[in-house]
Amino acid sequence: MAPTPNSALLAAHLREDTADLLALLPAARRAAAGGPGGGEATLDGIARAAYRTLRTAENLAAHAALCTAPPHPQPVCVTALAAAYVSGAAGVCRSAVFVPEWPRAPLWAMGDARLFAAALGNLLANAVQYGGERPAISVRAARRGETLLLTVADNGPGCAPSAGDRGLGLGLEVARRYARAYGGRLLAGSAPERGACFSLCLPLCPPGAAPSVPDYMADRFSPLYVQLAPVCDLPL
Repeated sequence: MAPTPNSALLAAHLREDTADLLALLPAARRAAAGGPGGGEATLDGIARAAYRTLRTAENLAAHAALCTAPPHPQPVCVTALAAAYVSGAAGVCRSAVFVPEWPRAPLWAMGDARLFAAALGNLLANAVQYGGERPAISVRAARRGETLLLTVADNGPGCAPSAGDRGLGLGLEVARRYARAYGGRLLAGSAPERGACFSLCLPLCPPGAAPSVPDYMADRFSPLYVQLAPVCDLPL
């Protein structure tokens, strides 16, 4: 696969993130030894640099997979995974207010649970980062005919439809390619000073096996922490 401009840019970001992390290693050693320059602030900076590197690497890997050979589609309970993810996001992004709205009946679509979490995480990270001084994030799922709509809306300044990824590397491209890989599309809408709105539109499918819903907050390397690293309280 020839790299797209976005993937080439993300690869450059990965190199920069890795260099930043390596530059912090001496401070990490001093912190571990209890020497000068250690402490919680240093550890937080190191953790953020490490998670930034992980996030860039995960988005690059997700983009590569979705561009070449996406994982074989399996029934995914989108509402169950989204509810667990948003609940975790509310627990680690305390500067934002999340307003979820789920249908009574679970909604399923074909896809891949890990890549779905990466796509949703990127949409939420965008919404929190660009949601204004006190982000209020609406996340809702609904059925429209034979289509599942998962919508993330923020209360920020909005963006033009051609604004691309709003400065978060390949995040929207990962969400867009996820939807496309599994028979759907990503819709974007925005109004000046009224926020941006992104909807994953996926074809509904019959329920599959009972879903195993991850505890995103219990796993320090789950897509929750990796994707929301720029805007969340990281575990130390």
